[in-house]
Amino acid sequence: MHLSNNAKARQIIMCALSEEEMSKVHAMVNAKEIWDTLTLTYKGSKEVKRNKLTMLIRQYEMFTIEDH
Repeated sequence: MHLSNNAKARQIIMCALSEEEMSKVHAMVNAKEIWDTLTLTYKGSKEVKRNKLTMLIRQYEMFTIEDH
């Protein structure tokens, strides 16, 4: 049985997913589309990352060491 690289990649990704995650992407045919959807879900968009970084920088700047 000969499978395309897309079909192989899709099968590998699908085998690694929980039922909840699989329900989000089961209708997608393209492995790249599945990967991009999962990446966005768990890493966030560039804007989300930038906002998280800004928040962490602000927390760091507000951090002070107490005397005791």
